[in-house]
Amino acid sequence: MKAFPTISFDSLGQITSFDGGMELRDYFACHAMQSLINEKYWHEPRGDIDVINIATDSYRMANAMMEARKNGK
Repeated sequence: MKAFPTISFDSLGQITSFDGGMELRDYFACHAMQSLINEKYWHEPRGDIDVINIATDSYRMANAMMEARKNGK
């Protein structure tokens, strides 16, 4: 599923294509990552941030959001 799909129309206003955009999972992970990085910056010296764990945790949160969305929660 795309977060920001591109929709193209013909001269009659009919949709001709529906594609592109960022994956919704990536969009969710991006926002989760911002929060996790902010939390790490406040509590740890900047040089000690484990970016691999932040990225992994971001996608873990995004996966949970996708699952909750699928289940209507």
